[in-house]
Amino acid sequence: MKHLKWLLIPCTAAILAVVVFVGYLLWQRVDLVNYEAKLVQGLGAAGEGGVTAEWNGVKTVVSMDNCEKLRAFLTVSGKEKVRRTPGTDPNPMTIRMGDRMTVVVENGDESIDEAFFTVQSGTWKRSFRTVGLKSYYWITRTAGEEGYYYPNTVVQ
Repeated sequence: MKHLKWLLIPCTAAILAVVVFVGYLLWQRVDLVNYEAKLVQGLGAAGEGGVTAEWNGVKTVVSMDNCEKLRAFLTVSGKEKVRRTPGTDPNPMTIRMGDRMTVVVENGDESIDEAFFTVQSGTWKRSFRTVGLKSYYWITRTAGEEGYYYPNTVVQ
């Protein structure tokens, strides 16, 4: 009986480690789905004229067509969740979706085409990272003056 006790403890610890690991992976996935839902809600609730972007001292109102493309660029497929405090990029783009959500897009290491997204909705705040997708270029172009489909309205 004593020998079984020493066998039972490592087996229980191994099973517990697997359960914790699977739970962590599920939590990560749920967090990404939650972000996607908040992004769609933020863009939908903002409506026409509710999505604004500030970059290089210029404030634009993002058109609805450009908002659809912006949503595609801000989705997290291909992105990894990271712990990061925004503020290292001297030229970030700040995108506001009404009063619901703010996304700060920062350029990372240009040699690997890295970009960071810091998303905040109320007290919920997450950071994501992409590599090799030209995300910073496409997002700043889509939400900036040039726009993706049409030019955006410059307010300031």
